Amino acid sequence: MNKLREQSKTFPFYILYCLIFIAGMSFSVTGAIIPEIATTFNLTSGEVSALPQAQFFGGFFGLVVLGFLLSHVSPRILLASSMLTMAVGALLIVLIARYSGLILFIFFCIGMSMSIIFGLTGVIVSQASGANSARNLNIHYSFMSAGVVLSPVLYGILVSAGLSYRAMFMIISGFAFAAGTAAGIIPLPPVQLGDGYTVHTIKAFFRDYSRFLAVILIMSLCYM
Repeated sequence: MNKLREQSKTFPFYILYCLIFIAGMSFSVTGAIIPEIATTFNLTSGEVSALPQAQFFGGFFGLVVLGFLLSHVSPRILLASSMLTMAVGALLIVLIARYSGLILFIFFCIGMSMSIIFGLTGVIVSQASGANSARNLNIHYSFMSAGVVLSPVLYGILVSAGLSYRAMFMIISGFAFAAGTAAGIIPLPPVQLGDGYTVHTIKAFFRDYSRFLAVILIMSLCYM
């Protein structure tokens, strides 16, 4: 118990706060840029709505994959690779000049990375906090909320300055690259995350909760 308390005092929570802050920015920017994306690429409402749908499906896939990867990949690699995937995806959105299925795939990958960051950082904070788990989780997810709120505001400022969504994604890409590199370099003390899913566990999950998942899927699609 004393060892856990000491770890909680010295654990570099700040890097996890940065990761989830950037993931929160990526989460909310999609809705903000949809009108400009539609105008830039001359898309219909139905076509442009595919972007948040791709992001949602990527997020759902990311949560499922995270449960499986916990038993096979170290948290450090998962955190760093997820942020770097987000950084590369945001940069590609800046460079793409013509709308294609590649954009949907990029939003899928960004959604997957976001979910891994949301889920994994929360588990790490909880396990590393000991008796302060509830308090530290509240602080942790407040950074996500800050990112969600700041992203549309920052985008509005950029648009007012005559810039486009590309400037916003350049900023997100730079933040994600810096944070992903830091996550791969800064030592993260080991925490007991437990065993991840197996293939059989995932199959059983979909079999036992298929109706519940169907309802969630339909609600999410209606929301989109």
